[in-house]
Amino acid sequence: MNGLPLGTRLALAWKALASPFTDEGGKMAQGLLSGLLRGSQGPVPERNTFELLSAINSSPWVRACAGRVADCKAATQWKLYVGKNKITGLARSDMDYAQKACTSERRLILKDLERTGELKPILRHLFLDTMSANNQYFTGRDVRWLSSVWYDMVGDVFQIKERNKMGGIQSLWPVPPHWVANTPTPTQPFYRMAWRGWQAEVAASDVLWMQNPNPVNPYGRGSGLGKSLDDEIANDEYASKHTAAFFKNNARPDLLIMPKEGGSFSDTERTRFEEFWNQELQGFWRRFKPLFLKAPVEVKTIEQNFRNLQLEELRKHERDVITQVWGIPPELFGIISSSNRSTIEMAPFIFGTYVMIPRLDRERDFLQFRLIPEYDERLILDYVSPVPEDRTFKLNVMNKQPQYFYANEFRNLAGFQNDPALDDVRMQPTNLQLVGEDGLPVSPSGNADPNAIDDTVDGMSDEDMKMIEGIMRKTSRAIR
Repeated sequence: MNGLPLGTRLALAWKALASPFTDEGGKMAQGLLSGLLRGSQGPVPERNTFELLSAINSSPWVRACAGRVADCKAATQWKLYVGKNKITGLARSDMDYAQKACTSERRLILKDLERTGELKPILRHLFLDTMSANNQYFTGRDVRWLSSVWYDMVGDVFQIKERNKMGGIQSLWPVPPHWVANTPTPTQPFYRMAWRGWQAEVAASDVLWMQNPNPVNPYGRGSGLGKSLDDEIANDEYASKHTAAFFKNNARPDLLIMPKEGGSFSDTERTRFEEFWNQELQGFWRRFKPLFLKAPVEVKTIEQNFRNLQLEELRKHERDVITQVWGIPPELFGIISSSNRSTIEMAPFIFGTYVMIPRLDRERDFLQFRLIPEYDERLILDYVSPVPEDRTFKLNVMNKQPQYFYANEFRNLAGFQNDPALDDVRMQPTNLQLVGEDGLPVSPSGNADPNAIDDTVDGMSDEDMKMIEGIMRKTSRAIR
């Protein structure tokens, strides 16, 4: 709004505060939403939302997949930047192109701005405090962990904003999706929340709603991975419970003992025969003991044939479907039956690139355009990439042309700290000789000696020079 008269600025600000549907273009959107959201209440949570969220406490593979993604998202470090004028040092407000850029392009823009001195990292800010400490009950990592699980399972994340005395957002309180009874509508711009005896209505401006849109009803509740895996999760759970029921007996005996056809036992005879049977056969040392009977009896065995049920194959199949839908490489769970060293080494890279980056990009865009403007619309939000660096590729590049890299860069790649004596030392590709910035040899301590070569050559006698030449000729013949 730079360059506009004060009255025009105030009018636009009032429109923004009054309602998002006050201009001509907004009236069409209001009519669309009013037709889609009939009545005064917004969409309610789907009936199986609670059951899907409960699956993380009962299904091991849901816990493994959702928990692995949530742990990585919760550990992600968020960063804030602001553009600055190189001459005045004041913050710039024309950096929206960096805010809107995709991940790879944004990183290049930020790196270029940092190189030219037009970017300032912000180390202390209310937003960063919110993302780390958050509220009095949860840390920032806990809130992000919960948000990731809700997003993956049901596709909805609700957070209530807590403001300080100045109106700034200092905390975000997570609200489970099944606690949100109704979402806002044009006629009722507030969230209705209900859980057990708690009832509340919260203004739409005080709630963050991040959703994974449902393609069938994009204006309703979100859609997560858990909904598409509902049957697979249930099948795996039923197979597990069936196996557990076998060990709990399931009210079925292993043997049925009865008189032969045409015979019968009285109650007294049956009791006595039961005591006799248990007394003669129960116990480890009576396991292979023969039993002699006076009367013919019939023994029927009732057994569970798990091989015919193929429960193991069923559970492996459901496991593979769940992990593949989540997109997580099986090597991260120790499933290496079809793996080799290459696939194991690439698993963290695939996980970071194709599982974490898309989720973090969507969350970054949401926070950049829905939350950051409430702090300062000039801020640029970014995060530390979870993709591990390819150290093997970097080492191969450095070995190809070592003269273009400093000795300390090799030390850093090997995991060692910088050596101050090697700050300006490069490696020669022919004999890996240490040289300084001027190209002259240096000692291992890093001190250049311009006369090292001349003193070495000039101080030699003719006999020594002939001996060295002979050694070099023999060495060259051996190499050829």
